[in-house]
Amino acid sequence: MRRERLIRPAVQACRHDKTRLRRIRHLRMVSDAARTPYPTCGSGL
Repeated sequence: MRRERLIRPAVQACRHDKTRLRRIRHLRMVSDAARTPYPTCGSGL
């Protein structure tokens, strides 16, 4: 009973995580570059 309940929300969470992971990674890169701009990132952008 518990396994079935945990599996269903886990699948939905995984689907949302895949889409959110891309946004979170992008936001982290932008925030990191804005806070601590590295010469490599600055030249790349």
